[in-house]
Amino acid sequence: MAKAKVGIEVIVFQGREQKDMDGVLKECAEAGYSCVETGFIFDKYTPEQMKGLCKKYNLEYAAGHGGYDTIADEKKLKKTIKDIKDTGGSYIICSGVAQGKDMERYKESARVFNRAGKIARDEGLIFCYHNHAFEFEMIDGAKGIHILGEETDPEFVKFNIDVAWVQIGGESPSKFIERYSNHAGYYHFKDAFIKDKDKIIWTELGKGDIELEPAYKMALSKGAKYIIYEEDVAQIDVNQAIRESREFLRRQLGI
Repeated sequence: MAKAKVGIEVIVFQGREQKDMDGVLKECAEAGYSCVETGFIFDKYTPEQMKGLCKKYNLEYAAGHGGYDTIADEKKLKKTIKDIKDTGGSYIICSGVAQGKDMERYKESARVFNRAGKIARDEGLIFCYHNHAFEFEMIDGAKGIHILGEETDPEFVKFNIDVAWVQIGGESPSKFIERYSNHAGYYHFKDAFIKDKDKIIWTELGKGDIELEPAYKMALSKGAKYIIYEEDVAQIDVNQAIRESREFLRRQLGI
């Protein structure tokens, strides 16, 4: 069984990547990550600049990650797909859904994602939806995340499964991965101390309450290709945080 590639979402640097991508990528490489994910940062760095920086530090550019408004606007979507592709990326990732409070927002989003996913696939990229916890809230007897799972075509739409948010949302990460194995393939691994779903403290991998090891075993059994460490807000020095999390992935998960 092939090992997954180990990457890092540079959001952990809390904006420093907007000004010092060179230094950020240098620290990611030195910490032992093989690939990186960024936001849609092509107004700050051209694809050529990003590609050059990744090559400089022997890093794969895995994915660009941004908001629903970009995905829903076909012109913006196509430009972003080109930027990610020109940088060498394989995935375009969306966080967030259409506006609204009832289930129609998820149904509308599913339609948008199916369309975006086909456009991305035709250009050689994989479209993923990144979950948070809000999609797991019960509305009219159903959860938005399951509407997305049911109404998106797995040929065009995959899930960027964030295992921490799945658990914070009240479901088992490993069981969720098993349920949506046909949508799976790209993962965010992060950890947190969970007081309740509205009070969480992010921490380095292996320190908190998230069931990371069973999630990884299930992900690997379903053909996981990328495991991306993400930490929204580090509680310690960022360079130390990324190194500690990389060591957990190496020591506990064997990657």
